[in-house]
Amino acid sequence: MFDPTAFDNVKVVLEGALYEADLEGSIAVINRQDLVDLARMSREYRITFQLSHVKGVNVELTLSSTLSMLSSELLMLSNQQSGANLKLTYRIDEKTELGAKLERILKRCWGNRLFEKIEYRSSESGKKLFYKHVFNRPILEDQVDDLIALSEKSIQSLEMLI
Repeated sequence: MFDPTAFDNVKVVLEGALYEADLEGSIAVINRQDLVDLARMSREYRITFQLSHVKGVNVELTLSSTLSMLSSELLMLSNQQSGANLKLTYRIDEKTELGAKLERILKRCWGNRLFEKIEYRSSESGKKLFYKHVFNRPILEDQVDDLIALSEKSIQSLEMLI
């Protein structure tokens, strides 16, 4: 029988919380990727959503796990980190003119968490802004309540834009 890893368990909780909000109609999940890199034996899960009635601004939550994290968990090595890494990225089309407002909202909602601001220009889609935060500790099963709160907070921060 397959024994799920921390990555698997955290992914199911995150996916469940966001798809529940999607079913309620408050958000629309617009992309989902579940990737396995066999060369590096790593995994990555990305889920992207936006408010169901607002286009041009979305949030992507990314879980990732490396070979060392997986082996640490499976071999029960206490001197290495196991679990999953978490990254939160807000994307906004500059056409929406909400960039400055989003920056203020991120500071108000997330407090002292540092969001790296990245500007991207494309001849096809114009200018896009990315606000990215990488959490500084791996996520484990005992932090699933925090993960649910994080998904709710990311939805609330989008709702504050309108």
